Amino acid sequence: MVTQVVKGARPKRGLTVHRSHERGTSLYIVVMILLIVSTMGVFAVNAARFEIRSAGYVRQLTLAAKMSEMGGFAALEEVGYNPSYFVSQMNNYQNCPSNIGTFTGSVPLCLMLMKSDIENMMGVALTTAAANLTSSSPTLGSFGATNTAGSFFVELTQADLVARPFAGSPIDGSPGTPQFFRVTVTSTGFVWADANNNGQLNFSTGEGTSAVVVKSRQYMLFGPIYQ
Repeated sequence: MVTQVVKGARPKRGLTVHRSHERGTSLYIVVMILLIVSTMGVFAVNAARFEIRSAGYVRQLTLAAKMSEMGGFAALEEVGYNPSYFVSQMNNYQNCPSNIGTFTGSVPLCLMLMKSDIENMMGVALTTAAANLTSSSPTLGSFGATNTAGSFFVELTQADLVARPFAGSPIDGSPGTPQFFRVTVTSTGFVWADANNNGQLNFSTGEGTSAVVVKSRQYMLFGPIYQ
């Protein structure tokens, strides 16, 4: 049997595969994949950035709430130690923010205590600032190795006389009759980025834009105060 091999044989024209219209398809697919991956990467970076920022806001809010609590407890401690003195001070009118725009008649008595006032009474600083933040061994402050600062002010308002006699005490208002006072204690705590690291909130330098403020309110009954 003889097999004849024909050299240079060409396929029929109808069976020829033309791929000229597919040129560049691989490049297009690769570019699209890179675009999708890049988009996912940008989204992940933005999500992480927002999470970090949100965590910072939550931290500031928590610190401001703690400052508000500190102010309230410190005021309760000082007022409870010498209630007669603070009641006499409330007889002096002060323009407390809690009283502004809330009463149409005579404004109730109030007393405002700043953080520095309570620190002077206690003889100790309630917060400390960080130092040497740019060095390799910074000194930690109350808020860590940051320039964050915090403060508070407390308002004593709406002092009402409450009749609460106890055994063996006169109740007719004669000398020796005990009196109890119920006072509203409003504590405002705030934290901010202290650019000058001086512990003072300076609105002129824009520090007020970073401040976070939290208010808390308690009712305190203290006495007896003998007349």
